[in-house]
Amino acid sequence: MINTVIIEDNQKHVEKLNKLLKDNFSDIHVLAVCITVNQGINAIRKYKPQLVFLDVQLEPGSGFE
Repeated sequence: MINTVIIEDNQKHVEKLNKLLKDNFSDIHVLAVCITVNQGINAIRKYKPQLVFLDVQLEPGSGFE
């Protein structure tokens, strides 16, 4: 099982990514979906995922923060 966090502020993109993962990668488990930089940082610290799907342009700030 590959534990994953998604950091994305567009709900349609989250839904599309979740569907692609579910349909094609049964070994990927999404632990959290975050819509802000701070939520993403907290989720990464809490869950220590092996994989992060990160939106570069988040409001406010960016995924590189």
